[in-house]
Amino acid sequence: VKSDKTKPPREHTDASLLAQMEHAGRVIEDEALREQMKGCSLGTPATRAAILERLIQVGYVKRQGKTLVSTQKGRDLVRVVPDEIRSAETTGKWERALYTMAQADAETARRKAQRFLESIGRFSAFLVQSAVKFEKTEFRRIKSRKAPQKPS
Repeated sequence: VKSDKTKPPREHTDASLLAQMEHAGRVIEDEALREQMKGCSLGTPATRAAILERLIQVGYVKRQGKTLVSTQKGRDLVRVVPDEIRSAETTGKWERALYTMAQADAETARRKAQRFLESIGRFSAFLVQSAVKFEKTEFRRIKSRKAPQKPS
């Protein structure tokens, strides 16, 4: 018998977070939805890296050596965002809906797109209503770290 202590999950690196985004369905608890999400990912290979850079740029995450660490701003955002918007299940449902629209014939895709947009509208209203119950949280804008543009 070996006595040992449990260890916290490893901190994310760029590569591990990009892999999580590529295989987003793996963390979904709903077995049926997880099965449907097989082969689905968040974004494309090109956009996943851009999403990660944007999280760093706006100050939700920072690099510490090779690891990515959440900032207070990032933790505050997660605290005020409803569970439904930050869940992998919601993202999985949206990805599945978009995939079925892309696979459908034109008329079916149009009807599905209309229903999807209506549900996004209802979801947006829900998000606005749920934001009212949180105390004021200020998210300060940080200066962009973009390279200066060349004069024309």
